[in-house]
Parts: sequence; C-alpha cells; structure tokens
Amino acid sequence: MSSARLAVCGLAALGAAVAFACTERLPISLEPEDAGPPPPAWGLDARPIAPTCAARAKGPSRARVSFEPVSPVKFDRPVAIETRGSRMYVLEQGGLIRVLGADTSVAPTVADLTKRAGGLRSGGEAGLLGIAFHPDFAQNKLVYLYFTADKVPAVPGIAFEAIIARYESPDGGLTLNLATEKRILTIDDPFGNHNGGTIQFGNDGYLYFGLGDAGGGGDPLKAGQDPNQLFGKMIRLDVDGGDPYAIPPNNPFAAGGGRPEIYALGFRNPYRWSFDRPTGDLWVGDVGQGTREEIDKVILGGNYGWSIREGKTCFEAPTCDATGLIDPVVDHERTPANLEAISICGGVVYRGSKIPEISGKYVYGDTGTGRFWAIPTDEAAPTPLRLEQDLPKTSPVGFALDPNGEVVFANYEGTILRIAPPKPPQEMPDKLSETGCMDPADATKPIAGLFPYDVNVPQWADGALAERYLSIPGDAKIGVLPDGRLELPAGSVAMKLVRAEGRPVETQLLLRRPDGAWEAYAYAWDDDGRDATLVGGSKDVKLRSGRDHHIVDRAGCASCHNAAAGVTLGVEAAQIDRDFAYPARTGNPLATLEHVGMLSSPVARESYRALPRLEGYDTLDRRARAYLHGNCASCHRGSEPPALDLRFSTRLDATRACDTPRLVLGKPEASSIVETMRASGPGRMPPIATTVVHEAAATTVADWIRSLSRCE
Repeated sequence: MSSARLAVCGLAALGAAVAFACTERLPISLEPEDAGPPPPAWGLDARPIAPTCAARAKGPSRARVSFEPVSPVKFDRPVAIETRGSRMYVLEQGGLIRVLGADTSVAPTVADLTKRAGGLRSGGEAGLLGIAFHPDFAQNKLVYLYFTADKVPAVPGIAFEAIIARYESPDGGLTLNLATEKRILTIDDPFGNHNGGTIQFGNDGYLYFGLGDAGGGGDPLKAGQDPNQLFGKMIRLDVDGGDPYAIPPNNPFAAGGGRPEIYALGFRNPYRWSFDRPTGDLWVGDVGQGTREEIDKVILGGNYGWSIREGKTCFEAPTCDATGLIDPVVDHERTPANLEAISICGGVVYRGSKIPEISGKYVYGDTGTGRFWAIPTDEAAPTPLRLEQDLPKTSPVGFALDPNGEVVFANYEGTILRIAPPKPPQEMPDKLSETGCMDPADATKPIAGLFPYDVNVPQWADGALAERYLSIPGDAKIGVLPDGRLELPAGSVAMKLVRAEGRPVETQLLLRRPDGAWEAYAYAWDDDGRDATLVGGSKDVKLRSGRDHHIVDRAGCASCHNAAAGVTLGVEAAQIDRDFAYPARTGNPLATLEHVGMLSSPVARESYRALPRLEGYDTLDRRARAYLHGNCASCHRGSEPPALDLRFSTRLDATRACDTPRLVLGKPEASSIVETMRASGPGRMPPIATTVVHEAAATTVADWIRSLSRCE
C-alpha cells in the first residue's frame, strides 16, 4: 500500500488493504465524494514474461581453437602475410605493404604500389597479391612482389598484366625503393581473374609462383593441361642464375616439350599455398569451379587434373581418363546440397606446441564459408578436422606463421587474427544487447516482460543507484522459504542496472541455469552509453568526478551471492515488502508476485519483518539492524558459533556481537563494527566493490551502539 494511502488513515497487510476508521471525521462539507474502492495493493494485473531473457543450458563448444587479434590495426582488404624475423608484412590488395613489429598497435607503410610508375590495377581478384624476401636478403636487400597493372598501351583482349618484380630495400625492410623496380616475369591476363597470388622461395633457393587458368569459367584457354601455357601451373624460377631469370635444370620441361618455367600443372587457381619448411613439402589450395575445392600436396612434375577433373570427380563429363593424374589430399564438396567450401585459400603446416591437437597438421581455411580444418601431413586420404565450429564467422584469405611459429591469417574484415588454444564455451554474449534481456530497439532499456522491483535496504555501492528486474520462465513458480526468502526457479535471471553519477556504468546478471547452478556476470557500459560489454575479470570505470567505480570479478560476486544467503540477495519478503512505482500505479512487489501467480505459496506474514529504510522514521535500532542485514548478513549469518549473526530477524543477544570487540555497549568508538565500516584499507566492511565510507550508515550504526546499555 502506498505511503499516501497510509497517511490518510489506513494500514496495509500483505496482499490486502485493511482499513481502520479514523478517530475524527472531516466536516461533511469537506468530505470527498465517493471515489470508489481504494487501488489494489499489487502493481501489475498479469504475470510478465520475457522468454528471451532466460538462463539456458551451456552447450559444449565444438571449437577446437579460438581466434585472437594480433593487432588492433584495421587494414584495407589484407590478402597476405609474410613473416621475416620479428616482423609480419601485411599486403593490402589496394597496394599498400604495411609492417607489424614489436609494437603491434601500429602498422607503418613499407611501400605504396599505387605510386610506382605504371600504377596498380586492383579490384576483384586483382591488385597487390604476393611478397617474397630473397633468401640472402640480409646481404642483397632484394624483395619480390607479385601484382597486377594495366597494360600500357592497352591491347584488345588483355585485361591487365600480371607482374613479378624485384625491388631493393635500403633500410633492412622498413621501406622499398620503388624506383629500383626490375620486372622478372610479365604475363598478359585476358580475363582478369584466376591470377593466383602467392610467391615464395623454396628451400632450394628458387622462386615459386602459382598462376591460375587465366579466368573466365570452364578453363576457356584449356590451359590447365597445356604445357605450352603458364596459366594453370605452379612455376619455378632461378632468379639468381640469369637475367631476369634462369630455368632450374630439373624443371619438367627444362629440356623441351613445354614451357620450361613449369614446375607442376593441372590447377584452376592456386591462390594461396605454402612450404612446410622442415620438410620442404609444398601444400596448395586450389579453388574449384562448381562442385569441389581441393588441397594438393604438390611434387615436381605432378599433374593435378584441371580441367579433366575437378577434385576427384570428372569435370562436366560422366567419365574421364584420369591416367597420370594425382588425387588431391582432400577435396571438399561445394554443391548447394553440401556446401563445405566455396573458395579454398590454403594454409600452413603448424608445428607449434600451444595447440597440441593440431601440431604437425596442415591448417587451412575457406574464404567463402569461413570454415577451418586441420589434416595430418602423412596420410594419403586424411579426414579433415573442423576447427572453428561455434566461433564467430570470419573470412580467411591468407595464412602465415608468426615469429613464434603460431598460425595467423588475414581476413576480408580487415583484421589479422591468430589461431589460439580453444577457450571455455561461450557462456554469455559479449554484448548486453545480445543477452535477450534488453530492448532490441534500444539496448539501454530492459526488454518488456521483466518484473521490476526495489528493495528496502540496498547494498552500499559508493552512492551508486540501481534498477532491479527479474525474469521467471514460463509458468515456473518462485519458491517461498520458511524465513521469507524467495528462491528463484531454474532458468531465472536477476538483473541489476547500476548507475553512478548520472550514467549507467554496470549491469549485473545473476542466472540460474537449468541444472540449478548459479552464475554471475557483469557488463561494463561502453563510453557512448549505447551498449555494455561483458567483463572477464574485475574492472575500474572512471567516473566524471575522477573516482573509480569498481566492477568485481565473478569470484567477488560469488563471495556475497553465496548459497547460505540464498544467492539472490534482496529477493526476500523483508526487502521487497514496500511501495514501488509500477507503470499504472504504485504497488507492493511482494503482493504483486502473489497476485499474478508467481509464488509457489503465499508468504506467511509472521515469517519475516519488513526492513525499515535507513533514511526512514523507524526506530534507531531497527534502522541500524536493517542496514547490517542488507549489507553484512550475506556473510555474517551465524552459521555456527562463534560466527557473527547480523540477520535482522536475530535477537541482539543471539548475534554473538555483544560483549565482544565487535560491539561494545555504549562505545561505538571501541566497536569493530563501526571501525570496519569507516576503514579505507584492508579489513573494510563491506569488503567488495566499495571504497567510499557510507557516512549516513556509519553514523546510524554508531548512534545505535551508543544508545545501547544492555544486549537484548
């Protein structure tokens, strides 16, 4: 019942208004006309339900790895990474080469190929695509790039030139001198796609290059099987043995019968590939056309089938002659019925120790589906192991090993990510807006269907204020315990939105999982106030005054929200038997829970005493005891002697506080209860999430102790 109604001449019992006649009546002329029955004690007429705000079971994560950012730098379409020493060079398709060093928060520019004579042609599958440092770079300072540029003058039927060029670095790789450009190989590309991308030096000192079938669809030049075309091939050049290059003597066609630069044939678009340095093995990801994507382990002179076959299947024919063709190690289906992959982008062999499950395996990915796999390197037909299931999707385009031998990759989202050990299952979304407990149209507002309430004596949080909400699933009931405490059923969520100095700083969620286990989470509000981010540990939020608001970690939450205290502090009859402003009227939260059928049984009035508020007009002893109940009794519950029992329902002579240093009758200055409330360091009470003394409370408790002459 509202305080206004009590002031007129009524008293409220839980769930029913019992009117007592006033001893005096107003003059008849001043008595109001019949205003009808008084409003009900409850604030809601129907049970609120918020199905999206629920504590669900934590499913096991299928992810065998995790992805972590290497750098906060945002790149523009990064397509390749090359590691040299402690540096990682990142190629942007639009022409920039940038480098990540010891300070990964910055990525200075090494070169901008748009400024080279002749410029750069980028877009689609064209642009800056590959980089390789000469094995003797420390002495000769030579760096090789692969890129596309316009044909000058233009030639009908030629989309652009695919160019491998050499440059000098005057400063150990910090910059490239574009004026030192020397073309090594130039290829006229008729279609503009299937340009390959990677260039690398092998353990043999030769420069390797993968080139696609010239593009279009269906191998229009029939290049894949034509030894007289470079399209559709892996190419190997001796850049030290001639000008601009010589032919390695054991290349398959070095003595004739085809282009001598060819190392292996039968590829559609070997876009990304890599060497396993300890073994020298060459692993290639070859992008398919309509039915298969493949991973090949390439050997000198090998024929990998395109366009006789796509993967292990005949290409656009029911049968085909596969004599002399080498099967892919893996071919992934890319049909509408089973879209495993759609744009395979190769990978690297991982030999690190941080992720034992994939150590010694070839790790690769697919740009289109965002899938990642690992396969053993010593099996002819291995079964790929999915790595990323249940992780947020990303689109890998180029893999490398970082300076420590860990797998990194670039993605079209513009970030460089590292493949790291798997993390525990994602228990909660990273953003509060994704929890289902906030309004989809405005993440600063709770979703409709939550049960709002308030408490008589909130926990002190350095002056911060809080809004409180409950979400109870379906037709589940809140249990009523003999002492008036309320027990939320499985699937429930208790939410508290904390505001400090006029702005939201923290939202706390207390969840009871379907198995009955309780878990606490905290979200710190972002600086723009539009959403909040999950806090992994503790966190200090700087307020306008310069003071910090401290968000405790999950262990800190559990120290107060413990089983002995019933976990949900404040969700008890003594705390919520009070007025609360509901949308339509002022009502009593406890009476409302009973009226809308959310309680398993009525709360017996004799089972509890409503807590008076600290700033109210109740007696000094009741206000002091109520404060100690709300702020201290979650831990100090007198579970066994000589434990202190500060529950409001406990008689003072049973609290085990009197005649001890905790409470010295008449002497607050000698009582440790007051001392710890005023402390600023170790031993301060409450010990969690507060550094500012609650002066009003400390004064009230001190005045109460000063008033005591006996313990009863």
